[in-house]
Order: sequence, then structure tokens, then C-alpha cells
Amino acid sequence: MGGEFRMSLLQDKIIKALNSDFIGDVYFDSDEIKSMCQECQIFYKSVNQSWSKTYTNSQIELLIVTIVNVARKWGEGDEGRFWVKIFSEVFDDPSISPTRFYNEFEVVLKKYNKTIFISKGGKRMFREIFLLNAFAPAISVEAFIKLLWDLFIDEDVLDFSYQPQNDMYLQIAKMLARKFAGNENTLDDDVSFDGKTYSIRAAMKYACSQCPEQVAKIIDRTIREFDSIYFNGQQAENNYYSDICNSIVTKLFAIEHVNKGRRRSQCKEQVITDLTKIYAGYELNEDNQVCVFIPEIRIFNEDKCEVKVHLYRNSIPIDDFEYNVVGKDIRRKIKKIDISLTSYAEEFEDQIDLRITMEIDGIEVYDSKEKLFRDYVLFKSTREIKSSCKPGQYFLFYPYNLQIIDYTNIRNISGPKGFAVLDALEDDYISYKSKTVFFNTEIHNSRFNLGYNPVPYSTMILNEDEYDIYYKVGNCKMILVEYDTSKLVVIHNEKPTPMNLLIQKVEGNEITIDLSAIQANGIGFHKLVISEITALKKPLHRINYYINPQLHINFDKDYYFDNDVGSLSINYYGEILSATRVDASIDEFKVAVEDALLMVKVSYLHWRIDDGEWLSVCRRKPLWHESIHSGSIIEIDNQSNIDIDITIGGEKLQQSAHDNNKFLLGSMLTQISSNRSFSKVNIQLQISKKNYCLTQIDFDAEMIGEPFIFFDEKILSVDFGNSFIGPNNARFSLEFEDKNVTNTFNCGLVDKLETDDIHDGYYNLRISLISDQIYETNFKILRTYEDYIVGNLDKFYFDGVSIIVKSTKTEKGKIKFDRHVIENIIYVREELYPVYQGVLHIPKRKTMQVEIERKGINSIKIYALSEPITLLNVNTVSKELTNEAQNFKDIISCSSCYFDKEDK
Repeated sequence: MGGEFRMSLLQDKIIKALNSDFIGDVYFDSDEIKSMCQECQIFYKSVNQSWSKTYTNSQIELLIVTIVNVARKWGEGDEGRFWVKIFSEVFDDPSISPTRFYNEFEVVLKKYNKTIFISKGGKRMFREIFLLNAFAPAISVEAFIKLLWDLFIDEDVLDFSYQPQNDMYLQIAKMLARKFAGNENTLDDDVSFDGKTYSIRAAMKYACSQCPEQVAKIIDRTIREFDSIYFNGQQAENNYYSDICNSIVTKLFAIEHVNKGRRRSQCKEQVITDLTKIYAGYELNEDNQVCVFIPEIRIFNEDKCEVKVHLYRNSIPIDDFEYNVVGKDIRRKIKKIDISLTSYAEEFEDQIDLRITMEIDGIEVYDSKEKLFRDYVLFKSTREIKSSCKPGQYFLFYPYNLQIIDYTNIRNISGPKGFAVLDALEDDYISYKSKTVFFNTEIHNSRFNLGYNPVPYSTMILNEDEYDIYYKVGNCKMILVEYDTSKLVVIHNEKPTPMNLLIQKVEGNEITIDLSAIQANGIGFHKLVISEITALKKPLHRINYYINPQLHINFDKDYYFDNDVGSLSINYYGEILSATRVDASIDEFKVAVEDALLMVKVSYLHWRIDDGEWLSVCRRKPLWHESIHSGSIIEIDNQSNIDIDITIGGEKLQQSAHDNNKFLLGSMLTQISSNRSFSKVNIQLQISKKNYCLTQIDFDAEMIGEPFIFFDEKILSVDFGNSFIGPNNARFSLEFEDKNVTNTFNCGLVDKLETDDIHDGYYNLRISLISDQIYETNFKILRTYEDYIVGNLDKFYFDGVSIIVKSTKTEKGKIKFDRHVIENIIYVREELYPVYQGVLHIPKRKTMQVEIERKGINSIKIYALSEPITLLNVNTVSKELTNEAQNFKDIISCSSCYFDKEDK
């Protein structure tokens, strides 16, 4: 009854695993796997005894999930060896043939939308399917993650950048498929990329070629883990695959000495991976020249190589340019194109009517048409500005025949004809044709309201103009002080209407106008300008807005920070455009909506100290107090509507007088630490009633977490960078004690030491901080360990002992052996389990060379080293292990023996 109850509880978990992208995403512990194996053995025996010999779907579902979980531990081997090992554990019978389940496997896997791998010969490759879903073998998954890491840090591929559902991930999967194509006999051979060798095995190779979209999902989640571990210092998810990524990346940091936490680029150029999404724009280059640009474009078609770009004034040709596709494989690209417009200024007489087209191998892939047409182009720094501006210095590109001083009140203008540097003051403006820009910190003596609030964090982009989004608008209400309404005009989508014709009522300074009269309240895009009717138009208000009650944008939280994971859903006329996981590490999402682009910003909080890296999570590693100086600040990037406070040691930090997003950390720390009686203090972010510990500041050196100490081939590598809190120039003493012999090494924070005095084994280890670095004396003990493992545990697990084989469990019950002893044990290799060789002594009978697989702390499988290698069985009459034929009625298969170790 207990077993039935336990399995009923597991059933929902089994279905959840099957419905996941990868069955191995759902973790089952050892007790659960044991129960599942027992249940598989029960139904297998029951079906074999029935007349129909038919399995139910639920039985096969259980079997598939059990196989995947057992296969997590799989090392490497051929098809026959795989099933022998798996069915030894699942059914306690290695002789069962997997082919009897193949048809049932296919039915259930297809039911849950899992791809069935097919070899070139038409064979169904279930081993590879299960290994992929189990993220196994470990050597293959580790190699795959290392390859993706190399692509992540490659400036010509991903360049430390993660974007959800990036088209690049699918292209990487397809590139790998091309690399893996060829002889199926080599599917379990290593592969080489860019001079590096990766041990990627058949399961992942089949996946790349037969379900690249699924591999793209693995790549997406892997790059997301890299991004979170690298920039935030912690894994993004709490699941099995995330644990694997974190373990491997942490090892890479230590071995390759990668500097974690490189600052994010504040302005990263887009890389185009879809030729239908090419666009062009204006920018200033480093020489302050106006350029038209096309972003970098990835070209995944190996045949494409010649690129031509044509410039037009409207439809009149101006110039032609030729470029090449550069790079190989995933790096094939058209580099960013920048064409200076300095020498073409006279072409644009009364309007900047520039048009640009691109051809690849004679086929047109882009035509800007009228999207680059401008009355004039205004730049702040290097970027084009299209709407309201604050006073300051700007760069202007305008039609050559235009007398710009006639269309602006800006006095400080300099530069050659067609180009100008201008210093705009409060209330300055530029107004030419339909484009008006005014320079205000705020609009004086006036206010403007459409009656409803815009949809927060959301903007619609059409022809590179930005529009606030409203579900609906009411009548337009304005407060105008000292303005004559008879001299005002309302311009809607470039059509002017005298304001007096639209006024519904006037209450004091508040004026209400009827938007419906000019059709400015209908579904769609609207440009509305309130302006004076004068020889030179002086705008009072300008607002671009988009109305659509059928566009719904919903976040499930008011803000995202640290581990606050949520979701964004975008619904358009009843259809889901996007349903996406959201957290504070993601800045924004872009979704195509008909001819426009919907940009949704995430309501996140980021923080940093001084000019350090921006963090979207709390810092798990404490800070050393000397890294904070008296002028240090905590800066908050608050992209939400919530109010926050920051405290240190319970005291609120004062905000900077010049910037409310900056908090004066250094001065407060100096104040509270001058008379301190504590060794550490917490910095907390307070949001309503919720507190986040941003970081801890330590005043006493300490070791946190596990220090990295790695031993291989006489090289002792240490890296305390992630575990030591203290000065960067600290020196340490490492004392390894083994059988009353102590070896001492002095090292720095990160070091490599060559030694003949250390070998794989257990040690008593003491790690001390050397406080007197000149004479390397005065030790402060940071951490002590007993039986600290140095090197590979498996290599010395049976050193100096013999194995006494005690018993085994069989279908006839527990069988105890007379004294079976295995001696002369040596480590051989790693497979599904650690493998050893030794000599088995059977009382009064014989000596046998054997191979041992250590399944657990006190559990082994024993093979006779004969031809072929055979799993030992048990003779239930003589109660002895034997390699005799299995057709003898008193000999049964033995999947596991239980033992004690005995010192020699």
C-alpha cells in the first residue's frame, strides 16, 4: 500500500517531466528513483505473466522517466553496454532487450512531442534520445557547454551578450549540425572548432541535425546561465541543468582566470540575424561626420558573398558601394556599414530625401524607401534625436538650401552649410515644415493631458518615431497660462486646425478640446502638436501616441529584482504575441506588431557601487571594507514606479543633492565604523515592507564558501578569489598533513604550485592567512578540514584495502556469501561508475581477474575479465559468485553486491 501511495504522488511529477522541454529538467532524488525502479520491475513481471504481453502508456511513461534519471550517471559506451547498464539498475536484469519497448517508446515520446532520432540507415536511436533528455554523458554535456562558453566570450559571435530567443542560437545549432554531418561511425568521436577539441557525443550531434529548434532552447538557457553567472555571480535558475552550467563555468573561471563581472555595455549595437529585419539609420561617427549606417548582419548562407549598397536622392542615383561577407561558419557577416554623407550635402536641397538599398549576390534584400526621409536630422552625442529635447549642445544635419537661422531662435550656431553645431537654451526651438523640436527642461505655464494614463513601460515604434501607447483617450485637457487661444493651432498628423474650432469648454486656465472632431481619438497612430500661429511656429506641446484597446501588455509584478522571477504577456486582438519569462537581468523586449515594433521595458532595479558593474541581484559575496572609500556611492537604476530606501547597519543612507538615484555610502560607512564593535555590516534595499540585503561589508578577513584547490599531474592550483574576503595582496599558508607528514606551501590569492610531495588522497588541511607578509609569519587560521580530498577520490577509494563481498539481493531474497575477497585493487577509468580491477578470491575454488564498478559507497558490480567480459552471476546453491552460463536453474543474474572494506 505504501508503494502505491508513493507512486501516486510521483505520477504528477513524471507527467511534468515528460511535458518539459527536456525530461531531465525535473529532478528525482535517489529514493524516488529507487521506488520507480521497483515499480518498473513489478509491472515488467506482471506483463510477462499476462496473456496479452501489452504495456500501458502510464507504464511506459514511468519507464522512460526512470531510464532518463538512471542515464544521468552514464559515462560512455556502445549501444549494448548502455542497455545492459541501464536495465541492470531499472529491472535488475541486464539481459532484457530494449527492442521489445521500441514501439511503445515511440508512441509515448511522440505523444509528448519529443523528436525520435533516426540514423541514416533508418534505425531509431533511443539511446541518444534518452541521453539528450538526461543531459548525459557528462563528458559530452561539459564539452558542449565549454563550446558555447567560447562562443559567448567571442566578440565575433555573442560578445558577452544574452538576448532571449535570439535567432543566433538556432543558427549556432544549424552550424553545429553542418559540422557534425558525415560518417555515423564517428558520432562518438571528438570534434574540433577553432583549434580546440570538444568531446561532444552522438546524442547532442543527432539533436543538432534532427531537432535544431530544441537545441536552440538549450543554447538559449545556457547563454542565459553564462550571463547571470558572469555578471551577477550566481546561476539564473535552480534546476539540474543550471547546476551543471554553474559547476563548469566556475571551473573555467578558476582554470582560465576569467575576470568575472565585466561591465555591461550601455549602448550595444544590434546584430541582425534575419535579412527581413535589416534597417538603416543616421548617426555621428567618431570624427563628428554624419553617416548613414546599416548594422552588422549575420550571413548564414555559405554561398552568399558579394554585397552592393546604393545611395539615392529619392529615386535619383547618387553613389554605389561594394562590400564582402567576411568570416567563416557562425562568424560569417557583413560588417557594420557606415557611409559618410559629408560629400553629398549638396544633393539634399530642400529635404533630406535619402534612400538606401542593399543587394546580396544581385538580389535586393533591403530598400529604405521613405524611412530615411527627414526635414532635418538632430543628433545628441552620436544618436539621432526625434522628439523633445533638453537644453544643451546638439549637432544638426539640414537641407543644403535651407537658411537654418530663419527656422530657429537658437543664436549659437556654427559649422559648414548643411551641418551645424548648436547650443540650445531653455525655450529654444527648431521648426521647419512638419518637424518641430523644442528644448525645454519643462513646458512653462502649460500642462497637457489626454484623460488617461499611457500603458507603462511600453512604446510603439513606427518609421523610427516613438509613440506612447493608450488603450483609449478622452478629450484633451490643457492648462495654458498667458496664451491667446485664438492664436493657437492644433496639428494632427500634419493637418492644422484652429484651436477655437475644437474647444468644448474653458474653466479658468483649463481648456478642453474635442479630439473626435479631428479624428485624433481613433485606433492607430497619432501625432499631435499644439503651436502658436506665427511666422515662426512656436510649439507648446508635442505628443506622439498610439491607441488600441485590443493590445494588452501585462507584467505580473510591479518590479523585478534579485530572485523576483515573473512573466510578461502581450495579447493582440485575442491572440498571444508573446508570453515570456521576466527577471531583472532583462532590459526590454521587442515584438513585431504589423508594420510597427512594440518595445516593452522591464520594470527592473539595478544597482552598483561607484563605477562598478551594474547588478540585477543581491551580491552574495561580501565586500572588503577597504574597497569602500569616503566618497563611495550606491547608484540605483530604478526603472519602476516604486519608492526605495537604502540602509546600512539600520541607518538610512542620505541621497545625493544632485541625483536622487545616488546614495552616499562612503561618508555613512566612515561615520558608523569609526566607533565600531562589529566585524561586518549589511547594506539593505527597502521596498515597502520587503528588505533585500544588497551586500555585506566585512572588516575582518574571512574565508566564505569552498576555496578552489585543484590537483592534477603534480600541479597544485589554488584560487581563493571567490571565497576569500580580505586584501587582494593577501598571502596564505596551506598545510597538508598525511600520516603525520606535513607539507606546507605559501601562495597568493591565485597561484599554481608544482610539487612532488602531494598525491591523490585524503589530507588534514589547514588554510591560514599570513598577516606579516614581509617575513611570512603570524598566521590567522581561516579554515581547517579533516580528510580533505586532494585530486580524484576514485583513484584512491580502495587504496590499501581489500573488498569483502558480503551479500546480494535477488528475486529469491538476500543471499549471504562465504568470505569472497577482492585484493590488489587499482583504479582504471571512469564510465557510468568508477571502474577498478582486482583479483577475486572464492573460498576453496578459484582466483579470478575481475573488473569492478563502484555503484555506491558499499555497492559494486563485478565482471569477469574473460572474453567476452561478463557480469558475474550468483549460484544460489553454493552461494558463490560465478561466470558460468545463465541457463543453469540455480544461477541468477546479479546486478549488485554489497561489501565492507578491510585494511590489509
